[in-house]
Amino acid sequence: MSAPSELAGKRTVYDVRGMDCSECARSVATAVERLPGVATAQVNFGAGTLTVEAATGDQVDLTPRVLHAVEVAGYKAATRDGTMARPRESILANRRAQLAIVAVMLWVAGAVLSVLLDRPELAKVPYGLAVIAGGFTFGRAALMAARMRRIDMNVLMTVAILGALLLGDWAEAAAAAALFAIGNLAQSLTFDRTRNALSSLSTLTPSEALRLIDGREERTPVDLLAPGDFVRVRPGERFPIDGVIAEGATTVDDSLITGESLPVDKRSGSHVYAGALNGSGSVVVEVTHTAAETTIAQIVDLVERARAGRGHAEQTIDRFAAIYTPVVVGLAALIAVAGGVITGDWRDWITRGLVLLVIACPCALIISTPVAIVSAVGVAARRGFLVKGGAALETIASIRSVVFDKTGTLTRGRPVVTAVIAINGPEDALLRDAAAVESLSEHPLGLAVLDHAGRSGISVPAATEFRSIPGRGALAVVERRTVWIGSPAWFDELGIDFASEGLDRTAQGETVLLVASGEEDSPVYRGAIAMADQLRPESPAVVETLRRLAITPIAMMTGDNRATAQHVAGRCGIETVYAELLPGDKATLVAELRRQSGEVAMVGDGVNDGPALGAATVGFAMGLTGSDLAIETADVAVLRNDLFAIPGAIELSRKTVGIIRQNIGISLAVKVIALALTLAGVTTLWMAVAFDLGTSLIVTANALRLTRWQLPGSGHQHATTAQAGTGVPATGVATGDA
Repeated sequence: MSAPSELAGKRTVYDVRGMDCSECARSVATAVERLPGVATAQVNFGAGTLTVEAATGDQVDLTPRVLHAVEVAGYKAATRDGTMARPRESILANRRAQLAIVAVMLWVAGAVLSVLLDRPELAKVPYGLAVIAGGFTFGRAALMAARMRRIDMNVLMTVAILGALLLGDWAEAAAAAALFAIGNLAQSLTFDRTRNALSSLSTLTPSEALRLIDGREERTPVDLLAPGDFVRVRPGERFPIDGVIAEGATTVDDSLITGESLPVDKRSGSHVYAGALNGSGSVVVEVTHTAAETTIAQIVDLVERARAGRGHAEQTIDRFAAIYTPVVVGLAALIAVAGGVITGDWRDWITRGLVLLVIACPCALIISTPVAIVSAVGVAARRGFLVKGGAALETIASIRSVVFDKTGTLTRGRPVVTAVIAINGPEDALLRDAAAVESLSEHPLGLAVLDHAGRSGISVPAATEFRSIPGRGALAVVERRTVWIGSPAWFDELGIDFASEGLDRTAQGETVLLVASGEEDSPVYRGAIAMADQLRPESPAVVETLRRLAITPIAMMTGDNRATAQHVAGRCGIETVYAELLPGDKATLVAELRRQSGEVAMVGDGVNDGPALGAATVGFAMGLTGSDLAIETADVAVLRNDLFAIPGAIELSRKTVGIIRQNIGISLAVKVIALALTLAGVTTLWMAVAFDLGTSLIVTANALRLTRWQLPGSGHQHATTAQAGTGVPATGVATGDA
């Protein structure tokens, strides 16, 4: 793909490598924002990206300037092609790694000359070169920060090393520079690995497609495809773009996107996702989205926006650090001067002041939160749900009660036939006539009848003169007979006598459709077809898992009738039920529950759930097939239609908050111990660097434990229906053209 260039007001995204603290990110943003022609520059530290917006009226390609400015600041940037994938770089090809290795080797050479060969004067040469090699990257970054009147860890470290050189402590300065270079390298590589955790989504999407033009196939870059184009996907290939199958039939492995473990049958009219694996059929796909608008692209965008979101703890720490750092610099200067004046040993007390500068560097404290947030957001996305930012992730830990929508959330949202009750004639004949009428309908209940007939091996005859009676049912002419199918209330209106057999199923949450046939003025009752929405197999286990997490109360709300709602809630183990609600009622109810129970999570998937999701403390939108409004309003988007994401998100959030608190505690404890040792004159400069970097690596490693987190119930058994969780609404009464 071609590298982007900026036009007036256009935004361009760059990958930035080597950033190991949020202070570094701010320095990069400030440096780029000062360039002529740049309107804004925003750095996403968690995702390792830089977004640049060109100033209005500027038609110059800013990319060379931006790349140079980032390099001068001490980091490496590259334009990106719209994906999260970053080219993997050998550590030996990394310039920071090369400089760090050279610095260590030079320091070892100096130590050999000074200690083993007793040539301290000659050792100054490799020591000095070690300072230059090890300090090149952070020294340049320090110079950039100083120009912008910022005091960050690079400035503090540079001042400390220069001070050591002026005092004649060449070995100390070289050891500190080499150690700091190695530590920063390890930290930046760790962050880059975490940022790349989802790169597989992008690398599994083909960069080219076989576009059909006038009957011939032409290999075309995916980013040139537009809605309305047609592409061919051969067996065993991955779909290059989101679209709808126009010709052919196949099975598709959607697990990359939806997590559905079984291949899904796809035929003409079925939707397919970029990155999904085609099975044995060759199909033609009509493009419905551009490469930048595919489902994978949206997932990537949501993840990166989430990583940019700053949690409450991170904001608090940053405000603290903004005051803390200048105060510590002043304290270090005061200690050096006061100690020198009182004792007369200026060298010793200046050294202690320099060591204090390094000890007091708040790097570990500053990264204690974002490294945990980045790890948690990444592992959440890999486990099938997207948390929209650090603030949302922290808030989830405070959830005390959960409210579920019913249809499409606790249930699959797709009705299936549960019984065919024939009164006059055989069941097959009843189902055959009903399916003939429903073959002309698009109502979910009608589709369920048609699907059941197909699974039963029934040949469905053609129907004519179809009429839909909204809210009642439908009728059509089948083999010169009129066939009616609809609700009991409609049959009462029509004056058709029907038996009560099977109607008691409505009390069990099922929908009953009645069937009659005959002449227009003398219909004869034939029987009934019962159907019900499928309960998600994991719903009861999810409710039990939430109870183990001390979540109470757990409630269900729905616009469906009370009998159906009570039946579904009972099967799930939910005692609190709110039924027959309008969308506005749901939002009002959630707000009231927040006043009564504290922090409330709302789980839903439909357009009518949008207000309630917004009213909740945290909103969970279920599945890719959920409405755009629900997914946009929610704080968490569940990609895989797996309800275990709800207790999973709560558990992950609590673990993340716990690790953040541990990291803050570790950072502060080490600072206090190191400060005491420094004032006692025990700590040397290289020991101070080891304290600082060691703490940073400890909190980073502690946060990376989150990457091994597994979704609770990940071993549970799903139903084997291939099209699980389609999000099609089903109600407890017959509505529309049933």
